[in-house]
Amino acid sequence: MKSLTKVKRIIIVFLVIGIIVSCVGTKYQGNSILIQIEFDALKFQIENKIINLETISDEEYIKIALKISEHIVKKDGPKSENEHYFRNNFSRGPDTLSEMVEIIKNNENNIFGWKLLPPGKSIYHMYGIDGEYNLKFISNDGHFEVVYNKNGEKLTKDNDPLNMGTFNYSSEENYDDHLGYDILPYFKWNNTRETKEIASKTDMDPKEIGENDDAMKRYKEYKELLNQI
Repeated sequence: MKSLTKVKRIIIVFLVIGIIVSCVGTKYQGNSILIQIEFDALKFQIENKIINLETISDEEYIKIALKISEHIVKKDGPKSENEHYFRNNFSRGPDTLSEMVEIIKNNENNIFGWKLLPPGKSIYHMYGIDGEYNLKFISNDGHFEVVYNKNGEKLTKDNDPLNMGTFNYSSEENYDDHLGYDILPYFKWNNTRETKEIASKTDMDPKEIGENDDAMKRYKEYKELLNQI
């Protein structure tokens, strides 16, 4: 053990704690300390790529994301901006709008069950120039989101953190939890520390797609193309 580096020792400690808590978790579900420890252990493994979200299968990716969601629910929501921003790790989705269309139309590898959302449910992803052209897709379970801009590019924390799709700790179908675990934290911390700073200094309003006939026409064309109601 003496030959192990400090980082490796920390990793082993977290892994052991995670295993122990997983074994006794059912018995101590009401214990907030153990729930927090288990959440932190899993978060640590993801942030340090012990669990590499970029290389695992969609099935395993979804399983891990929903496990994180389960912990957040048990914790009654994220307790810090760091825990809120942690959801940005779960942004998997087709890189382009054309790829998304093919997946939905052909129903190939559509493990997430992607569907196009109406503009009224995409309003907070329509900031900035041409923001009203953005198209938002959500997974069948309501947890995963992907947003594409006018050029069909997937929006991420690297190219447009203000409008990017975000992982929902609670499904949109459960509005009370979604409000407490996703919407209110968003209004408090925004999507990233960068956008939080922008929002605090700027009186921002999302674009209204109804005021742009061309943007509305684009949405309707994609809706028809995907045969979604």
